[in-house]
Amino acid sequence: MPGPGGTGLSDAGPSRAWYGVAAAVLLVGLIGAATVVFLMVDEVTSAGFKRFTTTAPVEVDLSAGAERTIYTADPTADSGFFRDDPECKVVDLATGRAVPTGAASSWVLTLGEETYQAALSFRVDHDGRYRVDCSAEDLQPGSLPNRRPVPMAVGPRIRIFRSAARVLGAGAIALFALCVAVAIVAVTAVKRHERRAARA
Repeated sequence: MPGPGGTGLSDAGPSRAWYGVAAAVLLVGLIGAATVVFLMVDEVTSAGFKRFTTTAPVEVDLSAGAERTIYTADPTADSGFFRDDPECKVVDLATGRAVPTGAASSWVLTLGEETYQAALSFRVDHDGRYRVDCSAEDLQPGSLPNRRPVPMAVGPRIRIFRSAARVLGAGAIALFALCVAVAIVAVTAVKRHERRAARA
């Protein structure tokens, strides 16, 4: 039974309920860490990937400030393509103006059975529909250059350092919760042992 003043102390020391508190702290920490990872994954997947090819451009609806990355079938995978880096144009369909593109980090994604590598990234300044059109020569040895469709995709821009920071943050949350839970269990166990020893 709790002692006077509701301190959670009894003749045997701190109440065993503190073990439950430790378990709750650990559970909350793990849920928090999982939530951080889930939100990171959801941020990527909710933006969606649109597959297209170098012979069939794709149109995407984007909001102001949206950032996207253009991916190309990974030439190191068993895709059967031997080619130069693709040349891509992003055009605002409302104004006809080209959107500047820049180099993207060498991020590799697997979508189903297909492997893609980040090629270019871009950012739009206002809401609207945009066309992404890419071209790449198929340079397979022993054949003439042709316009065989090369698999492409446009999807969310993944920032490696920000993603790594989120993963580390999730790990830190889980580790902090574990440390607090262990501390509560240890203190409770020691206090209960000391109280029993004093009564002996």
